[in-house]
Formats: sequence, C-alpha cells, structure tokens
Amino acid sequence: MNFKVSSENIEDISAIELLVWNEPQTEYTKGTEMSSLSSIRTEEDTGYHVFQYDDISAKEMTDTIYVCAYANINEQDIYSKPAKFSIF
Repeated sequence: MNFKVSSENIEDISAIELLVWNEPQTEYTKGTEMSSLSSIRTEEDTGYHVFQYDDISAKEMTDTIYVCAYANINEQDIYSKPAKFSIF
C-alpha cells in the first residue's frame, strides 16, 4: 500500500513519519503505533511524500489498517487526522 502525505508548512520533510496500527485506537499518538514508515519518494508533480507499507502478508490483504502522519516540529508533536485503509 502506498500513502501520500502533504508537507505544507513543514520545512524538514525528513521529520515526517507515517504511523500504522492494525486496530482502531482511542488516541493515535507516537509510541503506540504498530510500525512507523519513512517517506520513500516525493512526487515531482504534486509535492506529496509517498510512504510505502509493504509489511502485509497475503492473508492480511483484506484487513483494515489505520494510519496517521506525524512530525515533531519545534518540540511540538503534529498529527494528521487518522485514516482507515484496506486493500479490499
């Protein structure tokens, strides 16, 4: 699965991570994630940063995962709204 994240107003794009959970959370915060991903590339035409989640086995293809972009900028944690995804 690939995820695209905008980096508006974030100068240091290496600070952006995509946090991943396999179950819904009451709070989506750094340190509670199942895994975290770094950007693999930036789309030249849109400027979006692409994250690739490839830690899915064939039997998990229809499972739902929950993701949230995260960055720590000037000692402040910034989160996107969580999103729910499934290949199915």
